[in-house]
Amino acid sequence: MRPGSLTPRQRRLLALEVGLVLAVSYGHHGVYALLDLINLLMQPGSLADQPVDMNYQITYWPWLDLLYQLARFAFALAPAALAIYLLATRPFADAHALSDAGPNLALLSGPKERAGQDVWSRLGLDPGRRLGKPFQDGEWAASDTAVPSPQLKRRSEALRDLRRAVLLAAGIGLPGLAFFWLGRQMGITADVSTSSLGGVWWTVPVLVLAAFAAGAGEEIVVVGYVVTRLETIGLKPWTVLAFSAVLRGSYHLYQGIGPFIGNVVMGLVFGAVFMRWRRVAPLIGAHWLMDIVAFVGPLF
Repeated sequence: MRPGSLTPRQRRLLALEVGLVLAVSYGHHGVYALLDLINLLMQPGSLADQPVDMNYQITYWPWLDLLYQLARFAFALAPAALAIYLLATRPFADAHALSDAGPNLALLSGPKERAGQDVWSRLGLDPGRRLGKPFQDGEWAASDTAVPSPQLKRRSEALRDLRRAVLLAAGIGLPGLAFFWLGRQMGITADVSTSSLGGVWWTVPVLVLAAFAAGAGEEIVVVGYVVTRLETIGLKPWTVLAFSAVLRGSYHLYQGIGPFIGNVVMGLVFGAVFMRWRRVAPLIGAHWLMDIVAFVGPLF
């Protein structure tokens, strides 16, 4: 449904829905991250001297700690699942804005006709235009009318998403490492430890799962859901982009001012990319790759 066709009541309900989703997910984390930053700034010494642990041991017994870590992973994905559910079921929302993020998410949205042709056109995902051309060199050819098989189309999209994820991870991750180092030198970034789980056998698998939870949760909620909902409400693109980016930065404030700035920049890039591609899968893949390097890399 186009933003202009929403009633004032529908806009208010969508705004309330966004507020409630953020209150139980990343908006909630943003408030506590701000309080954590204030607490760090009130400690003796500089901000750069304050230790911050991201993935930490919860209990002394390894088997019980593993259960804690797995529970954290499962519940970290709950906001993303809620966002997908709401986008797929609310009648005056773009039910397919996230459904094209990949084959798994597509299963949640139902028939294409439910969203309406206007949604596909506005998102640049007109199925007649994309399915009516044969596969050629990783993209659809400019002519002919042969229809590729669904399996071939999904494989092509998965490969394209993977390429985009790697490019995004390199384009954001490498400058991000440089900015983190600069923030440490300037004293605006805390002494962040990405893992203090110890040397138990399950450390690396748990860190890989934690990286996936962060990537999937943040990109689906903070980019896919928030951008889609705010666009549906009718906010201007730059307002939507700025809101999503500042939200991303807010829940990294516990790491210091430097990570806040760096994540706002990352949010601007990822938000703009989503507005252009209308796919969250490349964002999830890029975020997952970057966090794997950040979490697992220091162990070697």
